[in-house]
Amino acid sequence: RGLIARRGPNDAQWTMVKTPAGGPNCIAADVLRPGRFYVTLKEGGLWRSDDGGENWKNVIDGDAHWVSPDMVKANRVVVNTPNRVLVSLDAGATWREMSRALPYRHPRNVVC
Repeated sequence: RGLIARRGPNDAQWTMVKTPAGGPNCIAADVLRPGRFYVTLKEGGLWRSDDGGENWKNVIDGDAHWVSPDMVKANRVVVNTPNRVLVSLDAGATWREMSRALPYRHPRNVVC
């Protein structure tokens, strides 16, 4: 249904998360930053929440398919869009392309 719910460690029940418009493709928690989540939306880009899904900030416009925060290096995150794979070293403030060296990189075939 394109819905996202959250439940904190001290919550008794699940709460629906209000996300920006667009159905979610992928959601990922940043294990190095409690409360930080990323969600990719169909035709809605990549969004980041630093407060457990209460508020969202757009960090990439357009269509985004998969997102993967690094589990070792803080603030490093990778996302793939319909035609590029991007990496950020500052939690999505800036991006650089890393896909030119990759072979077949169909947007739904790349797993970060």
